[in-house]
Amino acid sequence: MFTNILLPTDGLKICDDAITNGIELAKALDAKVTGVHVTRKLTPQQI
Repeated sequence: MFTNILLPTDGLKICDDAITNGIELAKALDAKVTGVHVTRKLTPQQI
């Protein structure tokens, strides 16, 4: 069925449950997990 599951997050607490469930699903399906942490756009002065 699924061989790779993308788990995006923006760091909010509500994302924790989705990540936990996504990892459990990946284990059940013997799939890989790819995680991505999304942030707001930064300018060079903010880095």
